[in-house]
Amino acid sequence: MEVIYIIGSLVGMSILIYGRVHFGKKGEKVYFGAGRWLYKKLPNDILRRIEDTRKLRLFEVATRDMLLQKERERMVGLIGVTVCIFTLFQGVGVMVMLKEIAKKPARNIYLERDDYDGEERSYPLFVTLQGEQADSFKLSVSARTYSGKELDKLFEESFQRAWKQILGDNKTYAGIERPITILQELPDSPVKVNLWWEEDNYINEEGELLVDAFEDGTRMQLYLELSYQGERRQQQMPIILKKPVYTKKELLLHKVKDKLSSLEQQDTTKETVVLPSALYGASITAEEEKQPMLLFLLAGIVIPVFLWLKNWQDEQEQKAVRARQLKEDYPKLLYKMVLYLGAGITMKGCFEAINREWGEAQRRESLDGAAPAKRMPRYLQMEVYALVQQLNMGVPELACYEEWGKQLNESQYLKLTNMIIKNLSKGSAKLLSTMKQERSLALREHREQVKKRGEEASTKLLFPMLLLLLTAMLIVLIPAFFQFV
Repeated sequence: MEVIYIIGSLVGMSILIYGRVHFGKKGEKVYFGAGRWLYKKLPNDILRRIEDTRKLRLFEVATRDMLLQKERERMVGLIGVTVCIFTLFQGVGVMVMLKEIAKKPARNIYLERDDYDGEERSYPLFVTLQGEQADSFKLSVSARTYSGKELDKLFEESFQRAWKQILGDNKTYAGIERPITILQELPDSPVKVNLWWEEDNYINEEGELLVDAFEDGTRMQLYLELSYQGERRQQQMPIILKKPVYTKKELLLHKVKDKLSSLEQQDTTKETVVLPSALYGASITAEEEKQPMLLFLLAGIVIPVFLWLKNWQDEQEQKAVRARQLKEDYPKLLYKMVLYLGAGITMKGCFEAINREWGEAQRRESLDGAAPAKRMPRYLQMEVYALVQQLNMGVPELACYEEWGKQLNESQYLKLTNMIIKNLSKGSAKLLSTMKQERSLALREHREQVKKRGEEASTKLLFPMLLLLLTAMLIVLIPAFFQFV
């Protein structure tokens, strides 16, 4: 294998260097020269298949020479990259081989053990005789064990941790007033724990003090045994039991527990035990109280309702904006129509001229830097554009204007479309004068709307002004109040 890596890397380097020197071009990548040289060495049958212009013409539109030149350059680059990658990996193999050779003088194999109290690991090993693999097997490596000093340190630290946890809520072993912790294992430690005491009538199996069984100041011994790796060590701790001073809540809790225990022992022959749901003012349940599900039910109903209301509110606001814009733009539309009709332009020509003028104004705004996404859409401009497109598609004018008025669905525009339809169907010489009167009326209504919106805006400002006044009054009155007090 080592010989293959060496020969492959030498051959690849030779091809790259020879191709670069004899067939390479200035400014191109190194591997193009080797690809060009090997491309010329390909058999004629393969070259004819590669340079089949009928096949190349299916993928690109160009002349025959351009297609051949492009395909040759593509194949040259592909061959050169192949040689480069092959040489690269052969070189990596040689480097790995040299690294292994550099390690061999040590003639040592290093197998890692698992950490203390870990699991046994299995490593595959291979035996080679005279350059050929003779056998392979797996060697089991046991976990790491502690030395003598390390084991002493482990037991010492474990005893300190164990006695600290056994103490529980008590402050010292010279005054045990609260339950002790019955320790069965040490977290994150391989050491096994065994705790016991001889006076069973003083402390029960759960570590709780049997207060009625001992006098204040009673002495006893706790025994702690730790074991690991077949070695056992023991320590004992003298303790002094004291009568605990319970709070009212703790006394009530002990009283409830004692009463329930006595009720449970009254008649052990029955299949069920009947306990009261309330005792000494405390409620008793057989299951842990859960969060009320009614809250989640209400949330699942109320939140979707609010979402629908918000959607409805947005629609209403959008409709209000559309109606306001149509009323604002109505006088502008009438002004343009009166201007173009007075110049002798037809009704269809009026709408085309208005659409063209508004479109040019919008393009100028875009060129001036106004972002289309942030600009409020003008609904009348879009409706006029749609009307012009429909007229240019050959739809009858009367039908277009009638449908346009229904689409806008505003009284002013319905009135305007009725005038236009009447003029086109029956003919009327008074259309221009009627338009002028309508324009004057629309301008008057527009001024009234602007005045009304101004009054509404001033009314909306009253609440923030009241808040500012209230804040100023609090700033003055609160320090004066505290000073008086």
